Amino acid sequence: MSASETVTGSRSLNALLRVLGGIERLGNRLPHPFWLFVILAALLALVSWGLAAAGVSAVNPATGKTVVAQNLLFADGVRMMVGDAVKNYTSFPPLGTILVVMLGVAVAERSGLLAAVLRAGVSRVSPKWVTFALAFTGMVAHVASDAAYVVLIPLGALAFRAVGRSPILGIVVAFVSISAGYDASPLITPTDAILSGLTTAAAHTVDPAYTVTPLANYFFSLASSLVLAATITLVTERVLARRVESLPIDPEPSSPSSPGSIDSPGALASPTSANSRTSAGSSDSASPDLGAVGG
Repeated sequence: MSASETVTGSRSLNALLRVLGGIERLGNRLPHPFWLFVILAALLALVSWGLAAAGVSAVNPATGKTVVAQNLLFADGVRMMVGDAVKNYTSFPPLGTILVVMLGVAVAERSGLLAAVLRAGVSRVSPKWVTFALAFTGMVAHVASDAAYVVLIPLGALAFRAVGRSPILGIVVAFVSISAGYDASPLITPTDAILSGLTTAAAHTVDPAYTVTPLANYFFSLASSLVLAATITLVTERVLARRVESLPIDPEPSSPSSPGSIDSPGALASPTSANSRTSAGSSDSASPDLGAVGG
C-alpha cells in the first residue's frame, strides 16, 4: 500500500470516528428514559387537544363506527386516563405471556444457567474467532434481557485478555452486541412475546380473529443475529481495534498458564469471585482462575 493510500485511509477513519463521537455526544444529551416518557405523554396530551379542537375523526375499520378525537386536557380526558389506568394495565395484550417468560428467565438467571451458557459461548474459541463468538453470544444473550449486561460484559473483557487482546475491546464488543439490534437472536426472547401481543392487538382493529405469535418473526431474527454478529466483527477488526488496542493494558503477575488460551479451568470464572480474590489482596496470584487471563 502506498503512502498516499495510507494517508487517505487514516483520514477516512478519523472522519468516521468524529462522526461516531458526535452521535455519542448527542445521545448523551438525551434526558433520562423516565423523563422521555413524561415528555411524550405531555406531547400526546397537546396533540389530542389540537386534534379535538380541529374536529378530527376517523372510521374504525373493524366496526365501521366513527371515532372522534378526545381532548385529554379536559375533565373527561383526565377522568378517562386516571379511571382506566388499571384496566389498561390488566388488559395489556402481552401481560400474561411476558409474566410467564420473565419468570422462566429469572429462574434460569438465578440458578446460574444463563451465566454458564454465556461462558460456554466464549470459551474454547480460537483467538481469530473470539470477536465473532462474543458478538454472536451477545445475540443469544438477548434472551436474558438486562441480565445479559451483568454477565456478558465482564466475560467479554476476560475472553479478550485471555487471547492477548485489549479487555477494553472485549467490553465494547460485548456491550454493543447486547445493545445493538436488540432482540435479534437465534432464540425466542421476552421482547418477542411483547411485540407479538402488541401486534395482535393492533391487528384486531382490522381482523378480530387475527393472531400473531412470538414465532412470527423468528426467521428474520435468526438471520439478523448472524448478519449483526458479522457486522460487529467487521467493524471491530477494521475500525475499533486500531483505536482501542493502542491503549495500554495494566500488566498482570506472571503465571505458568499460557496467555493465549482460554481453555484452562476457571479462565472465564465468575467476575464476582475474581474481584473478591483481587480485592482481598491474595498473594496466590498464579491460581488457575486468574492465571489463564494473565499476560
